[in-house]
Amino acid sequence: MNTTAELQRLIAGNTRFASGQLTHPHLEISRRLDTARNGQDPFALVIGCLDSRVPVETIFDQGIGDLVVIRNAGPTVGEAVTGTIEFALFKFNIPLIIVMGHTECGTVRAALLDRHFENTRMESILNRVRPIAQDLRRVHPEMADDKLMLEIAKANASTGAQNLIRNSSDIKERIVAGTLRLETALYHLDSGKVEWLGFQLDKPHR
Repeated sequence: MNTTAELQRLIAGNTRFASGQLTHPHLEISRRLDTARNGQDPFALVIGCLDSRVPVETIFDQGIGDLVVIRNAGPTVGEAVTGTIEFALFKFNIPLIIVMGHTECGTVRAALLDRHFENTRMESILNRVRPIAQDLRRVHPEMADDKLMLEIAKANASTGAQNLIRNSSDIKERIVAGTLRLETALYHLDSGKVEWLGFQLDKPHR
């Protein structure tokens, strides 16, 4: 995988985290005061899951002002997430976006088991993941549920990245121009390692 300085910074941080050698950068009082007085210059934006076991800044060993982080169930990429990213790009000109799922995701499990909820907002989230789960179940009927969950989580990250491009001409234009890199990833809860999945602009999931 070809890396940029920003991506390498995340890879290095995750290596420190997974090996238990965190440096906890940019958490000093001086850093807090500097960003309060002089503003922020985040080098990457990460879309991650709301799961409490996936604290994005921690697993990448980053500190105050380093990352813009958006967390929701799944994670899924809808209008609000896309709009938030467009605002972040406009304000900070961030060069790297990561869409990152994780193992043992509750949203993925609910989609795989085809659970339904009376709460329409919860249903709207699951409706973004169910088609992916159904497609993979149909293509791989022999696959065990634990393996399917991994594949669904990966495909959901890819679909989220494609949705960003599909829904935002600004994001697509920046990627085509080479000023923005979009990557997908899967965080493994047990090992603490981030698996980098890559991303192809011209290969939508469905």
